[in-house]
Amino acid sequence: MEFTLVLVGVALIVGFVIWFGFIRKRSFSWATVPEGSVMTSTKVTQTTPAGVRVFSEFGLPSSSLELIDFGLSDAFFGARASGYAEFLDHKRFEIFIPKLGCERSPVNNTAAFKIRADAYDASEFDQYNPKGEGVKDGIGVILAPEMVLALGTIENQKGQMVCCPDPAELRRFVRYGAEHILIANNDPAYYWATWYHGDGISHPLLPKRDLLAEGHRAVSAFDGAVEAPTEAPPPCPCR
Repeated sequence: MEFTLVLVGVALIVGFVIWFGFIRKRSFSWATVPEGSVMTSTKVTQTTPAGVRVFSEFGLPSSSLELIDFGLSDAFFGARASGYAEFLDHKRFEIFIPKLGCERSPVNNTAAFKIRADAYDASEFDQYNPKGEGVKDGIGVILAPEMVLALGTIENQKGQMVCCPDPAELRRFVRYGAEHILIANNDPAYYWATWYHGDGISHPLLPKRDLLAEGHRAVSAFDGAVEAPTEAPPPCPCR
């Protein structure tokens, strides 16, 4: 009799868990998710050999910390080749690792995390299309391998980004996030011309490219921009 009651109890618990998970899944709505938010953790804080602070839930191996340094050095190389001199210091950067991990993008098998980014609503990168692909619904959800959180253009502010820690791609992700930060601190007009990737402009952005020669005519509208921006770019979607 007791054994039977235990089995019934276990069955009820399992059934509740399945039911609760189903209800949560059905009730989840991207409309309730703040734009540009991604869960990160500061449980573990590490410092790379060159001085970058890295925040994560479980910590990264030393080899990954070195990859972060290499990614920033790659971006610095392109910045110097473009005549930039500001913000070329590893210690001015902080990297956050997504708390819930990353998944593989069905677009190109790149490690990425889902994030609400309304700038990409109805674009080729939008993963949320309740009204059909290419139809605007006011919400954009993309898979992003990295995302800039802060540009470092405000006094005492670090350049901050979220990056998927896949060791095969981490160096590239860090480089691409750092490009936005370096451009923002050195070349405001070029920053605004390249901050959005939905019209064919993609990384690498450094060394500085001649976007008009490439056929991106809209960038001429930003020629007069001179003030350092404070608004981080929309996250870079997987291509």
